[in-house]
Parts: sequence; structure tokens; C-alpha cells
Amino acid sequence: MRILVVEDEKGLNRVLTKHLKNKGYSVDSCTDGMEAIDYLTSAPYDVVILDVLMPKMNGWEVLKWIRSRGMDTSVLMLTALDSTEDKVNGLDSGADDFGQVGSGVHGQGHDTGQKALEPDEAEKLEVRQVCLC
Repeated sequence: MRILVVEDEKGLNRVLTKHLKNKGYSVDSCTDGMEAIDYLTSAPYDVVILDVLMPKMNGWEVLKWIRSRGMDTSVLMLTALDSTEDKVNGLDSGADDFGQVGSGVHGQGHDTGQKALEPDEAEKLEVRQVCLC
């Protein structure tokens, strides 16, 4: 299974990528939506783990791009947004599922008001389970 991780928080990106590779998946990673589109046009992916709040092109725009091209890639949206409306809009836009990013992970460069993890703190995160059903 080939997975693309698109997450602008470098520590979280590194932890997710490392965890998935340790589980035997083929993983590429990038840090913004424009770079994600470059990856998606160059190779097929089974799953895209896609942050919502990113610079250059946000996750909603990348998701719309994926679906407008008829790609049947499974998309898991990562978000600090926790409203039901955000999740419903995402699922209506073609997301397959949502992963809630907890307090303290997002914030740098975003208007969430949360403190971003420092790289050494992010390395301490334990990714307990990623379900790619």
C-alpha cells in the first residue's frame, strides 16, 4: 500500500511517516498542498493523509483537486477543527474519514490559538493506531 502524508507541522509529519514506514507501508511525505499535487500527478497512491490547515493550498482545495480528477484514492483528513459542520462538509466534499489532531499539535502559522509542538516534543508522540481500512 502506497501512502502520501501531507502535513505542514514537520514534527507530526515525521512521526506519522516513520510510524507508517515501520508498519511496512510505502510512504512519501510533503508539507503543503501544492507539493501534494506534484506527488499525486507523478504516482498513484492508495491513501492520502491530508492536513486541513496548510499554507499555499489547504487540504479542502487538495481534496477537491483529487476528486475533480476522478481519483479513487482514500483520503483521511487530519484536522484541529472539531465542529460537526466541518466534518460533514469534508465528507460531502469526498473525504473518506477524519482524524482529530489533539490540542497542542497545531497552531504555528494557523489561527487555531494552539501551541505548536517543538521538533523534540513531536518525536515523543506515540502514534497508537492508524486504521487504513
